[in-house]
Amino acid sequence: MVSVLVSHVFLLAVACVEELTHSSGGHYAPSIATALQSQNIKVGSVGIISPFTDVATQVPSFPVFAVNNTYGIHAYNDSVAAAALESWGRPGGCSDQIKSCRALQDKYDPENTGLNQTVNVVCGETFAFCWGSVYGPYEMLSGRNPFDIAHTMPDSFPPVYSQGFLNNLWVRQALGVKVNYTDVSVVVAGGMLFLPPSVSQTTGHG
Repeated sequence: MVSVLVSHVFLLAVACVEELTHSSGGHYAPSIATALQSQNIKVGSVGIISPFTDVATQVPSFPVFAVNNTYGIHAYNDSVAAAALESWGRPGGCSDQIKSCRALQDKYDPENTGLNQTVNVVCGETFAFCWGSVYGPYEMLSGRNPFDIAHTMPDSFPPVYSQGFLNNLWVRQALGVKVNYTDVSVVVAGGMLFLPPSVSQTTGHG
C-alpha cells in the first residue's frame, strides 16, 4: 500500500519552517531540514511520526515484532515469520543485497546524486525484494495497521474529517499554508521511494 510509504512534509511558515513528517519522512526529514538551512531558511523544528529511517536496521524487526510484541498479538503465524526472516538472512537475501547496494553506492555514487544507473537498479531491486519478502507479509496477511499493530484495518484514526478541517481556508490562513492539504500522494510516494536518487538513498546510506 503506497500510503504506508508516503512521507508528509508541511511547510507552515515563510520566516521559519516547521517540518512534520511521517513514515519515510524519518529518512528524508533530516536531509530536507539540512537543505533548507543551507539556503538560509530557518527550520524551527522537525517532527517525525512512525519513522522509517534505515532499511538495514528496521526491516529485520518487522517479522519479529509481528509475532513477538508487548500486545501478545500474532499478526500472522510463526511459519510466515520464519519465512520472512529467512528471506532476510539467507545468502543472497535482503541483508546481503543491502550490503551490495551500499558497496556500489560508496564506489559509484558516494554523493547520492542518483545519476549512476547501476546503483539505481541494484538498490531498487534490493528495496523491492526486502519490502516485499520481509515486510510485505504483514500488510498482506495481518489485517492490522502498519503503524500501530493494536489497530485493525480499516483504521478509524486519524478521523476522516481531519482532511476537510485542514483544508478550511481559515485554518490554512492561520497556519500560513498556501496549498490544500493532501493526505496521500501516490506520485510523491513513488518518486521518493522508487525513482533515483531516492531509491539509492532509501536502501543505501541515505
